[in-house]
Order: sequence, then C-alpha cells, then structure tokens
Amino acid sequence: IATSYPGLVAAYLDSHGVTARLIHLDGAVESSVRLGVADVVADVVETGTTLKRAGLELFGEAILESEAILIQRRG
Repeated sequence: IATSYPGLVAAYLDSHGVTARLIHLDGAVESSVRLGVADVVADVVETGTTLKRAGLELFGEAILESEAILIQRRG
C-alpha cells in the first residue's frame, strides 16, 4: 500500500486486523500503481478525480474524515 501517511494507515490497518507492507511516498501516490510500485494506495482525496484519472477507483470506508476551519479574532 503506497501512502504519504504510513502512521495513520498502519494504525487503521492494525485496528482492523490487516497486515500489509506500507510504502512511504511523498506526492503523486496515485501513480505508484501504474509504475508497479504498489498494488493499492491510501491517499487524501477531496473528490477522487485525480485517482479516477489515474485509472483507480475508490473502495471501502474512509480511514479518516476531516475539515479545515479558519478562526479569526473579532475586531
């Protein structure tokens, strides 16, 4: 599994009893399947468009859902 987040993915897999070899990559993780580096990727996606363009498809549940919140002081 190619990912930029090996700690997060490892914890998720461990909590589900899954053993897999993680490959830590920075950037363009979706290209790792086409290049033969990995069979699966775990990546951050908003819409999945980049993954679809790489010939991949989303499957399973989300590992983590998050949102960005901007906070500003009044005045």
